[in-house]
Amino acid sequence: MLKLKVLLIFVLVGGVLFSSASAQQSILLEQGVKLGLITLISRGGYFGNRVSVLSNGSNTQDYILEVRKGDVLLTKTSEDQNMVISRDLDVYLLANQEVRSEGMWTFCLDWRLSAPSAGTYLDIAPSLTEWSCDEAQQLLSLLDEIDAKEVWDSPYAQNAIWNITDDYRIYDTMIGGLAPWLLRKAGVDIMARSEFPHLTNPAAHLPETSFILPLELLGTGDVQATLTWENTADLDLHVIDPAGEDICWWNASSESGGEADWDDWCSPISSGGPENIYWPYAEAPSGQYLVFIDYYESCRTQGETTWTVRLIVDGEVSTFTGTISPGEELEVARFMR
Repeated sequence: MLKLKVLLIFVLVGGVLFSSASAQQSILLEQGVKLGLITLISRGGYFGNRVSVLSNGSNTQDYILEVRKGDVLLTKTSEDQNMVISRDLDVYLLANQEVRSEGMWTFCLDWRLSAPSAGTYLDIAPSLTEWSCDEAQQLLSLLDEIDAKEVWDSPYAQNAIWNITDDYRIYDTMIGGLAPWLLRKAGVDIMARSEFPHLTNPAAHLPETSFILPLELLGTGDVQATLTWENTADLDLHVIDPAGEDICWWNASSESGGEADWDDWCSPISSGGPENIYWPYAEAPSGQYLVFIDYYESCRTQGETTWTVRLIVDGEVSTFTGTISPGEELEVARFMR
């Protein structure tokens, strides 16, 4: 959610003393990308101060860009490692002024791959705080310990990160030095095998920095419905279960076990989805299901929107496409299982 902060300090920018007694709007990294205000560029290397933030000056009001520990960055090539932000940072985006900040500190997440090359653009994925897997929560706890110890540029800290994300039993790949101490302080079970999601980047073909939700983060099972669309409107996905209960953004968990785990909305604009509803394996009830979508809000776009729904029922995949206009509601599919 957007929130307001009142700046009661003086900020020195480009040799000019800037004062603001009025409220400045704080936006998350994801929102800055959605608004088209910033570009993220790798400075090369595995860990440390490795990412630059560039603002093009197109904003007509002042913003505070909140870069937060646990934010996830995706590379544009499958040969390079994705990254996670290791330190909180506020970047002041003054109206109509270009800004370049060199202060984004990161660690890499995929030890088998190369370090991101200097000069390559990066994309944004949901923060680790939004992931449902245990490994994401362990990694957040480890980042807290790294932050408390102030070892953001330590190779041992990078190795501890890889211990959680390398898909092996942590004890088998753990080396000496600071890494074991950090892992134990973070409460990580070093005898456990990690199954950290390794994300692919559906926006890799796009030249600019984008926000994207990788498919690896979507829940799946006996029944899964996933909605995507082509612009910044807010479309909503609904699935009516055999008992007649509507699973959607305002009823995210049903008595039958259905879950709406991702919702995209005007915050401040949408990313074209995905929205996802699923029943875990061996939990979906028998009977008739109804899938439909509605055009909830325009979010700075105009006219109709092209949509796609991907439906998986007991392993069988079907795809539906069409267009929808503002205020319209469309039935996508009915099926029995």
